[in-house]
Amino acid sequence: IFFRFCELHINGCLRFWYAMAQYADIAYWDRRYERMPQPFEWYQGYKDLKETLMKFMRPNSRILIEGCGTSTLGEELYDEGSFSDITCVDLSKIAIRLMEERRRSRMGLNYLVMDMEKLEFPPEVFDVVLDKATVDSILCSGDEEKAQKSVGKMLNEAYQVLKKAGVFLLFSHTKEGRMDMLQKDNLKWAVQHVPLPRPENKLTANIDETDPELAQHHLFVCTKY
Repeated sequence: IFFRFCELHINGCLRFWYAMAQYADIAYWDRRYERMPQPFEWYQGYKDLKETLMKFMRPNSRILIEGCGTSTLGEELYDEGSFSDITCVDLSKIAIRLMEERRRSRMGLNYLVMDMEKLEFPPEVFDVVLDKATVDSILCSGDEEKAQKSVGKMLNEAYQVLKKAGVFLLFSHTKEGRMDMLQKDNLKWAVQHVPLPRPENKLTANIDETDPELAQHHLFVCTKY
């Protein structure tokens, strides 16, 4: 019985890590969006994040949302009325097609297929660059060295298109390793960590709410100087 338990446990762990590793594969996301075309939010949606976001985003800011997937964050920011120039990018053509279909008459809200390691924008054009779980997804790759290089390129690209005094907002499920990742010599920005309590609908039965790491999401606010 003991060995059977160990076998089941190991197999469960392998399935979990295999599923996580797929998050770094664009083909996985295309298949997922084909199967599940409805909007999906990682971590927290606009309703939960609005108060926090408004502390760091000035009205009329020009906004770039990286790895938007099928999140409605861009359209909800637009509908708020204070932001009318929002660009959302993703590698998945399926996700961008789905979100283009939802855009309707929102002029100034744009969805583009784009590689976040090679952004196709001039330098210093955005007031805000926002990443909600995209870096986390890349870091799920089974190839840690490749993932770290990809994230480094992404962060450098975000830095380049950000205006001086602009903010890069990184939302993550963890704070482990994130400060070191963001505080590189080529990234001239000040980094502030803001813990975010998980909404009740994002807490699961196996989460220990007394553990601050598990009961929180994490926002890193990087202000370019």
